[in-house]
Amino acid sequence: LQIIIYFEFLTRNELGDKLPLLLSAEIMGRYSNVILINQSTNKIIDTIKHVGMDQNRYRTLLPGATYRQPPTQNKENPFEQDSNTFEELIQKYPNREVLADNLLKQYQGISRDNALALADKLHASNNYVQAFNDFLAMTENPIPTMNSNNFSIFTDNPNDKKFSTLSEMLDVFYHTKANRDRVQQQGGQLLHVIRKNLQRNKKKLKKLSNELKATENADEYRIKGEVLTTYLYQIKRGMTKITLPNFYDNNKEITISLSNQLSPSQNAQKYFKKYQKLKNAVTFVNEQIELTKKEVAYLEEIQTQIELATPADLDDIKTELQQEGYIKKKQQKS
Repeated sequence: LQIIIYFEFLTRNELGDKLPLLLSAEIMGRYSNVILINQSTNKIIDTIKHVGMDQNRYRTLLPGATYRQPPTQNKENPFEQDSNTFEELIQKYPNREVLADNLLKQYQGISRDNALALADKLHASNNYVQAFNDFLAMTENPIPTMNSNNFSIFTDNPNDKKFSTLSEMLDVFYHTKANRDRVQQQGGQLLHVIRKNLQRNKKKLKKLSNELKATENADEYRIKGEVLTTYLYQIKRGMTKITLPNFYDNNKEITISLSNQLSPSQNAQKYFKKYQKLKNAVTFVNEQIELTKKEVAYLEEIQTQIELATPADLDDIKTELQQEGYIKKKQQKS
């Protein structure tokens, strides 16, 4: 897309002489610029973006340099179209995106979004010239329209918002953008708190799950304790292990580790205590797992709310997080 709009002004210099000025607004994507030119000398007074010879040998845009227009792109004027061209393009490029790309290359003053809209109209019509003319007619009485991403005058989406004037649309756009930027800044701080707590709780949940899994072996400790109690007479102090028949498993042999510092009965009691500890832990661990899952669900819900929030919503969310203890309240100095 290459659009250049010239604004002519007449002012006076320091001596009071008339000074004709030309303001060139060049809309060319990332090469866009605004240039103020002294018309009597064709010298650049200043530009929004300075471009030196090391950046562009064809066109230097610096104060004092001679103003040159951007190089022509050798594109056709869309208002002087040839009907045969449309048929050739549509037949050659039936794909929407490819047709749009070639419309961009073929015609002046058409942006990517407009090219896509034109491609849709051409594909939907049997009268290509009429479809193109209808498309161009929309530029004579444009209806400023805004969707979630950008502006357009070519849209049939009922969800897009239409405005009576361009200024009204821009006011809404930049107001919305300012709110969005504020949300991103403030929301980013809140999201950091949420993600930090989510990470901590998910680690806790994993640890609790491992603890719960360990309690599944509680009966093994009870069985070992009972086997040791039954065969206490075979155990000698100082032994580190013993193999005994397991009457809970058809008297298959079971090897039990012992502490050489404990008596036979103390070794048996050690296994009973371990069993009781794991058994008591089941209830506690299950309660903690349930509480942690609820907290994770709560934090994930808050995270979603932050991502969709308005600035006013963020204040409420921040207050809630302070009340829940996730954020410390700032103490007022007395």
